[in-house]
Amino acid sequence: MKKLLLLSALFIFACSSDDGSDSNNDDNSSIIGYWNFYSSLGVTLCGSTINDTVYYDSDCYCDGLFIEFKSDGSFREYYDFISAGNPGCSDEILTGTWTNSGNEYQLNYNAGYTDIYPINLIDDNTMSFEFDGTIYTYKKTL
Repeated sequence: MKKLLLLSALFIFACSSDDGSDSNNDDNSSIIGYWNFYSSLGVTLCGSTINDTVYYDSDCYCDGLFIEFKSDGSFREYYDFISAGNPGCSDEILTGTWTNSGNEYQLNYNAGYTDIYPINLIDDNTMSFEFDGTIYTYKKTL
């Protein structure tokens, strides 16, 4: 079952549209909104392996994780998990500004660092991105 989930995830992220009919990645308005954290693949939390998908309702993740992209080019993000080195949830919401070029998004955090990665808009409700070897999936509605 684990191999089937991994293969399904790899298939989804490997597919792309060459016919130009999928314009979501070039349209800033499709990223705008409040996105709930849904899952991660490639992280080892609470005994999971890098081949396990860990979902938002796992005891390893804090409640209410999200990222919100605003039309004014700002964003808010809350991402936290529980581990041996991090025994509790911080409730710290990070803020900053975002820009994009195609599907590559640059997030400039007010805390003084920048992340750049492609965000795949899978459908109107689902987006994903890979960061440090982990694939994160967010949904507008869980």
